[in-house]
Amino acid sequence: IAEFKIINGILDTFVNTITGAIDAVHDFDDALIDFKKVSDLTGTSLEDYTQKLADLGEITGRTMTEMVQAATQFKQAGYSDEDSAQLAKAATMLQNISDKEISAADASSFIISQLKAFSKELGAVGDVGDQTMKVMDSLNEVSNNYAVSSSDLESGLQNVSATMASGGNTMEQTIGMLTAMVEVTRSANKSSRGLRQIVSRLTQTLDEESKTGGNLTKIYEELGISLKGSDGQIRSTYDILSDLSKQWNSLSKNQQQYIALTSAGSNQVLRNYGVEYVVIYI
Repeated sequence: IAEFKIINGILDTFVNTITGAIDAVHDFDDALIDFKKVSDLTGTSLEDYTQKLADLGEITGRTMTEMVQAATQFKQAGYSDEDSAQLAKAATMLQNISDKEISAADASSFIISQLKAFSKELGAVGDVGDQTMKVMDSLNEVSNNYAVSSSDLESGLQNVSATMASGGNTMEQTIGMLTAMVEVTRSANKSSRGLRQIVSRLTQTLDEESKTGGNLTKIYEELGISLKGSDGQIRSTYDILSDLSKQWNSLSKNQQQYIALTSAGSNQVLRNYGVEYVVIYI
């Protein structure tokens, strides 16, 4: 009986190994089919490209399937074959440093969202590889020095980066404001919603018919804070709140609550953890 158990154990190992290998091949085939939909590579060129991805995957400790999945995301976003390969490497590096397990596709989606949102700022850094390293270095620096995880930052930034960029804020400023809120709320989702709300309501100051915009304009005028720059354009959210932060502690509790309510709306969570904690951080 003991011998039978040993033999059965060996057979189970064989079966599991073979099954795992079959599944891996099936997953790779599925990933390759998706990649072919967005790439013009065929034949030997495609084989060379997938081998290149496999070689890059060895560097980051990721499978060929994950590398192809990541490259597919970047190809869909309009990047070249060469850039997609390098960005796929970066995405799998992000998988490795993230404090929670994320898929290659999700890592790629996050990187794309940041490169697109802050394209002007990041474009000055260098090529797409340099730009991606800038994003990851910024995440690492903050998560290593503040009570916020890299996964929270990734989630929050993906939700809010486009809005913050449209509000004239840099990536670094956006990370700073998001960090301030996440440290208190412990929720990237609530924090990103709060920032979107603040930007949205500040933008309403451009609409002469907006009651909210009118109230905010009056608040900042009374504080001597300009909402527009010398070019006549609305200033960045960060710059406006930075000026507000210099006066925040001198305001009465009622004034602070009124500003928070007007800036973030009636949502209790956003009112409590929106403007107040951002200006305290700044």
